[in-house]
Amino acid sequence: MTRRHAIMGIPVNKEGMAPLLEQIEAWVTHRDAARIVLSANAAKVYAARTDVELRTGLLAADWVLPDGMGVVWASAGVLSERLAGCDVAEALLARCAERGWRPYLLGGRPEVIAQAVTVLAARHPHLRLAGHHHGYLTQEMEMGVAESIGKSAPDILLIGMGSPRQERFLDRWAQTMGAPCNVAVGGTFDVLAGRVKRAPVAVQKHGLEWLWRSLLQPQRVLSKRSLRTLLFAVMSVIDRLKNSS
Repeated sequence: MTRRHAIMGIPVNKEGMAPLLEQIEAWVTHRDAARIVLSANAAKVYAARTDVELRTGLLAADWVLPDGMGVVWASAGVLSERLAGCDVAEALLARCAERGWRPYLLGGRPEVIAQAVTVLAARHPHLRLAGHHHGYLTQEMEMGVAESIGKSAPDILLIGMGSPRQERFLDRWAQTMGAPCNVAVGGTFDVLAGRVKRAPVAVQKHGLEWLWRSLLQPQRVLSKRSLRTLLFAVMSVIDRLKNSS
């Protein structure tokens, strides 16, 4: 039984990386259902207030990662660490290479996912992919891609389409694809392909990766995601004031 803490009504798992990897290993071993791992950051939690499909997906997920320092801060110490989707993907791919599991990679532009596969082949020579496909799917393409993934019988599906597209895709097609573990990993394939650079480790540890990205991509400051993050922060402060009074 996993332990969760609700952030604005969204239950986020308290456990760290090691318990998550142990749970995923159990799911892959037993293959009793199509389990789903999603992530929650400040912008996504705020968006889930009005996006019914996104909220339903987060509430139904088997595991929800605290992927954002805003969520960790809002927990007032209950959540001890951020678990970024990129870090989880890297750990899972390493474990796939060790265990002989066959992951399927879904997401990114065609040239990005192709480059990510090349990088992974060099990094993990023993990694065997069940397959890969870009994430720019029309509605008409979705069923065919999902059925093709099902035929490849992956042990793990890593899906990086961005939110809320990846959550909606999993809600529609996880059962068809049949992977015992499906993990939403956002922009991980851009990072693997070398198209996007992550902040230095010291910056990540201090929870300032969002600031690093804003400095490298000033246009992000004016994005809808940034506005949602700001509104989430305001609501979190209001909630704390209410609870302390």
